[in-house]
Amino acid sequence: MTILIAPDKFKGSLDTFALCNAMEQGVNETDPTIRVIKLPLADGGDGFAKVLAYYLDTKAIFIPTTNAIGKPITASYEWDEYHKTAIIELASASGIALLPKSEHLPLQTSTFGSGLLVKDALERGADQVILGLGGSATNDGGTGLLAALGYRFLDAEQKELKPCGELLGKIETIIPPQNPISTSFTIACDVNNPLLGKHGAAHTYAAQKGASPADIETLETGMQHFADVLEKFLGKSIVNIPGTGAAGGTTAGMLLIPSVTLQKGTDIVMQYSNFQHHLQQANLVLTGEGGFDAQTLQGKVVFAVAQACRASGIPCIAICGKVDADEATIIASGLSKVISISENGEDSFSMAGQLVKEKVVDMLGTL
Repeated sequence: MTILIAPDKFKGSLDTFALCNAMEQGVNETDPTIRVIKLPLADGGDGFAKVLAYYLDTKAIFIPTTNAIGKPITASYEWDEYHKTAIIELASASGIALLPKSEHLPLQTSTFGSGLLVKDALERGADQVILGLGGSATNDGGTGLLAALGYRFLDAEQKELKPCGELLGKIETIIPPQNPISTSFTIACDVNNPLLGKHGAAHTYAAQKGASPADIETLETGMQHFADVLEKFLGKSIVNIPGTGAAGGTTAGMLLIPSVTLQKGTDIVMQYSNFQHHLQQANLVLTGEGGFDAQTLQGKVVFAVAQACRASGIPCIAICGKVDADEATIIASGLSKVISISENGEDSFSMAGQLVKEKVVDMLGTL
């Protein structure tokens, strides 16, 4: 028998590598003759670069940059010298986790620091940049990142504007860099939110980044204006493109770069892990994530794994930190079964590894 272990992380408790190991321990304790294949997975959020580094054998590049509020920090990205590919997480420099709550200020925050990481990669000769968008503290439409690459945003008086959410409504002119960017960009975008409206960048995500109701309206109005300017510059409508609302509209701004492709982070990781090849060798698949709920069906790792298993006729069981879903959601996911490690009120954060191992032992004992 061969079991493929392919989970995401338990955020705040176990990363995907530790979760793989806990599941493997449960299998080995049950029957050490079972063959185990471990494929740590991720979406385009935190952990994305680390997981791709595992499969691509990249090198971490550390450079001085700034966080989302403009303070000096050191951040890193992954570099694949052979393929001239950089793997960058927006959150590594512009992440909300890097800021104290008092600096959760989406009117002022900027993706400029992440742009400095991209700039370093381009100067290193990158043919491709893979950019993961999860976990940002920003709502600047990607203007900060673009400013670091040489784009200039001018007001009605042709004065250069600071790239931030508060000033999006003042942008009247976009000036691209003198030397066009020829590098190809793949944007790992795991949400389908449009740029504007009740499901857009400001109304869906800005409150999580510290925005008040008045701030949200300021950001929405500014983003609408920025969208109009973008559309004039690009000569096409962009507001209804799925995913343009991700990371405070960063996806929308990135469309200024000549060669940009949007792809789900989960799909990128599964591609580089050679998931489909390993799946065909498996009799059973174990996956998992911190919380299983209706949002899981919106393209998260567990859903992608379960759907691939369903298509191949291979049973798939998820072990999760918490389960908040009805039977219809579980059936729709494609999973054979969902198991929670915290159903009996255990301290699931501090004991997550042990509880996962025990659940695997219990589950295999019933097969």
